[in-house]
Amino acid sequence: MHSPDGSTLDLRAVRYAKSVTVHVELRQDESAGHIYPPYVSVRYAVAAVDDYLAYENVSVSCLILLRKGGCGSPVTEAWELE
Repeated sequence: MHSPDGSTLDLRAVRYAKSVTVHVELRQDESAGHIYPPYVSVRYAVAAVDDYLAYENVSVSCLILLRKGGCGSPVTEAWELE
């Protein structure tokens, strides 16, 4: 593999975002209908460059979770993006 400046890179693995989750919580106080600032959690994995060059697939998921109670409340709705 080559870097942008043309030099050769000796890469053996690539770190990628395996799972991205957006957490959304509805406000239950006088601001009903609004949400708290969402936060994103990311889990990373490592893929061998040889697998990438051989067109091996890696699994990646993106999920949106909605909670209608406090931070410890159960997930009310979930959407998985493909």
